[in-house]
Formats: sequence, C-alpha cells, structure tokens
Amino acid sequence: MGVVRIKAHDGSDVEFVDTIIGAGGMKDVYFSPDKSYVVAFFRKPADYATKERLSLLTGKYKDGIYSSAEAEYWKGVFCWPTKVVEHKGLIGIVAPTYSKQFFFEHGSTNGDRLNIKGKEK
Repeated sequence: MGVVRIKAHDGSDVEFVDTIIGAGGMKDVYFSPDKSYVVAFFRKPADYATKERLSLLTGKYKDGIYSSAEAEYWKGVFCWPTKVVEHKGLIGIVAPTYSKQFFFEHGSTNGDRLNIKGKEK
C-alpha cells in the first residue's frame, strides 16, 4: 500500500493511496493520502469521445456551474469531478470526498435495524 503520484491533464499534482476503497460498475476508487478527494479510474481504456466528455465535465461545465450565482447550492449537492488523470493506460477523474450531508446521521428506526447510520445516502 503505497502512495502513487501522477500529474493531472491540467498539470497539477495528484496523489492516491494504492488501495481500492470502493468500486462501481465502471470504476475503481482510491482515497488521496489526506482523504480530501478521491481518484476513480475506469476499468477499461477510454476512447476519444469519453476523454473529450471528461475534459468538458472537469473544465467548461464545472467552471460554468461553480462560477454561477447558485455555486454554493451546487457545492452542497454534488461532488463534481475536478480533474482528469491517466495512469497505467486508464483514464480517471478526481472528485472531492463526500461531506457529512451525504451520509445518514441517525440511521433507521428501531435501533437502526437497517444498519445505515454513517453510511452513504
């Protein structure tokens, strides 16, 4: 379990701990060393259209949302991807970690019978 250091497409430094913390249908997710952001790599190599779409999401679209008058609202609703990265032939995105409103604070009724307290919503 080491720390991997790479450059994002924008030239900035990105680090992640080389241990998968979660996985979905398309990506494997890793924490940054300080857990302030995650890095999620697609499992399959990306085609040109996917790379272009991710560049728009982390550039033009993100900038449009977060420079609007409603920016503070959107920051509380989304963990919008901020950067595009590549490592070992796979493309990925960097996104902030979820803040506390994305987790169940109280759990379910009857003594948290569903065992959801502290879990993602």
